[in-house]
Parts: sequence; structure tokens; C-alpha cells
Amino acid sequence: MKADDIETQESAPAGATENRAPSRACPHCSGQSQTAGGYCPHCGHPFVAPRRLSTRARRGLYAAVALLILAATGTAVILKINHDRDVKRQHKTAASQLLGHREQVEEEARNREVSEAQLERSIAGDARKLARAGVLEGPILGATCTPMSDPRAGLGPSTTSYNCIVIKRRRGRTIEGARFFASIDARTGHFTFGGD
Repeated sequence: MKADDIETQESAPAGATENRAPSRACPHCSGQSQTAGGYCPHCGHPFVAPRRLSTRARRGLYAAVALLILAATGTAVILKINHDRDVKRQHKTAASQLLGHREQVEEEARNREVSEAQLERSIAGDARKLARAGVLEGPILGATCTPMSDPRAGLGPSTTSYNCIVIKRRRGRTIEGARFFASIDARTGHFTFGGD
């Protein structure tokens, strides 16, 4: 017997089993395959269909989702209410500040009117004293003052300059007299004046 004619048989050790993959049929494509994997090598779908949740688990999941939706809705409503409350508070604050500013402007206008009347009386009184002393020619009939510009756009935020005339003679609408300059601080009501 030649060495080439002898077949050698290898035998498996005793107690060893053959390690072969099971044969499986794909529920999707019906392809047969011998694989240990969880997916069909032909179409890629799983051999075992995914487990469905029990009715109890589905109800629990639906309840959890519903609670999350309710919580999100409640949070959105609370945020909206707080935002609206903040906006309303800001509007009230702005309105009260505007009202306070208007009241201040009105108070300054009233002070200015009173101060203008006092200014005219003071200038007429000083002019009468000067006429008695012989410095001014009389008679002094009174005084009139007009703002040199818009009273709100005077020297400062509340100071206005005036052009005043000591009235000596009236001819219709024409006034003759001596000229004075003055200014009034509407916040304090103080005024200053002087002649040409």
C-alpha cells in the first residue's frame, strides 16, 4: 500500500457535537438560511417579530404621554399668565410715569403763569419807584411781558426768557414805554429782570 492510497480520517474527539447554525425561514421573504444571527441574510428583516406591549403596558405608556402633555400645557399657561401680568405691570408703570410727567408739566405751567403776573407787577412797581425818583419818565400805566421764545424751549428745561415793556402810553394797540429783560425759573417761581 502506498502512502498516497491511504486516506487519513480525522475523527472528532469523543463527546464533541457538531457546531452547526440552525436552519431558519424568514417570515418576511420566506428565504431559508442557516445562520446564528438574528436577521435574515437575504432581506435584512429580523427572524423574530418584535414583541408587542401588553395592554396594561400600553395604557401606562399612554397615561405617561398624556401626563407629559398636560404638564407642558399647564406650564405654558402659567408662563403666559405671568408674562401677561408682567406686561400689564409695565404698562401701569409707564402710564403712571407719564401721568406724573404731565402733572409736573402742568404744575410748571401754573407756576409760570403766576410768576409772569408777579413779574409784571414787580417791574411796574420798580418803574413807578424810578419815575418818582426822576430816573424814568412817567406816568407808569403797568408792564407787560412776553416770552422771547416758546416757554418750553427757553434757557434751561424750566427757565424762560421774557421781553418786558413798562407801559407809559397806549395808542390803540400800540404801547410805548421802557424795555426790560427778565427770566423765570418755573420750578421755583423765582424771576430776575433788568432794564436796557
